[in-house]
Formats: sequence, structure tokens, C-alpha cells
Amino acid sequence: MTAGRRVIKLEQSELHEIKSIYEGVMNLAANGLFFRAGQVMGRGVSQRATARGGPFLKAFAELLVEEGWAQSVELSEDQVAVLGCVEARQGVDRSCNILRGIIAEAYSKHSGSKLFCHEVECMGSGAKRCVFKIRKGAV
Repeated sequence: MTAGRRVIKLEQSELHEIKSIYEGVMNLAANGLFFRAGQVMGRGVSQRATARGGPFLKAFAELLVEEGWAQSVELSEDQVAVLGCVEARQGVDRSCNILRGIIAEAYSKHSGSKLFCHEVECMGSGAKRCVFKIRKGAV
């Protein structure tokens, strides 16, 4: 592997603990930081989806599962439904801000314009799946 292209692994429990630390110190401001971190990660996922070839959104959904972000993904042009999001934590509503950033970045790259992503359902608050709406304009 070349410099700058190393891949690391992070366990779900480690991710949740890290997020809890940031949220405890920064409260809601942490959500914005996690979203921005997701956008950075989304650039890489988008590049890998493009390199895979075929329909971009199909490749993007496959990568989210292969890379451990979700157990399954259903998507359309304006919505992403995720089962088994690695970020979802019981009792924490709309906790999937890194994935929200990844989705926003990938859909923006796919459409060629800035798009926003808002989590409208979360497994952390008891929903059957996490659902993200994609749209133009501010969230």
C-alpha cells in the first residue's frame, strides 16, 4: 500500500465510544463535525464507486455494505434507506452523522451539484431502518 492510501479498521464499539466523547464535550456541535468528517470519507467512497464502473449509485450502495457502514442499502435519486447502520445507537435519535456526510458527498458528486442530506428516521430511536432524504437547498 502506498503512503496516504493506508486503510484502518475501527470497531463499532470504538466508533460509538469516540462519538460519545465528542458529544459529551461539544453537544450538538459534534454532529456538524461528524457530518464534515463523513464528507471527507464520502470523497473516497465516491472515487471507489466510480472506479468500480457501472451505475454509480449501485456501486455506492455496494461499497457502503462492503466497507461496513450498513448491512443493506436501498437507494433512489432522493432517498437512502439503510438497515444496520454502524453508527446507530439505541436511545440516540438521528445519530448517523458520518454516514449522512458520506451520502451527501456521494450524491453531490453523482449529481454535479451541492446536495444536502437529512436523516429522517433512525434505528437509534426505534425505527426499523435509518432513512436519509437528499435534496437541494439548506437542510
